[in-house]
Amino acid sequence: MPGGCAGPGPANGNPTTYPPACNWNLYAGQSLTLNSSPASAIWTTTQITTTPMHIGDICNLGIFCLAPSSNRNLLDFITETLDPQGCAHIAYADDNTVNKLRVANQTSGCLPKAGSKKT
Repeated sequence: MPGGCAGPGPANGNPTTYPPACNWNLYAGQSLTLNSSPASAIWTTTQITTTPMHIGDICNLGIFCLAPSSNRNLLDFITETLDPQGCAHIAYADDNTVNKLRVANQTSGCLPKAGSKKT
């Protein structure tokens, strides 16, 4: 439901009975067994942020988003890549604490991408 994560109203147009605004944290998932069958592949999930990077609703209406009650930051600004050592690097928007683009860099548990050698 649109506005469902914006918290109770009436200032934001929601009923006063809505739950508190949603807290959004960044998580990363990793599997080291993707060559296994789907039933036996093992995934680990790690929470990256300790303080929410976004609070409230996420707008998916493009230019029709109404600031400041909603924005597209979480939709538009999360990107992940792997370096040659197999370490993940995630760029993400933090509009809760610093209102900037941040990066999370994996520093351990890295495995080389297929076709590369770990040195």
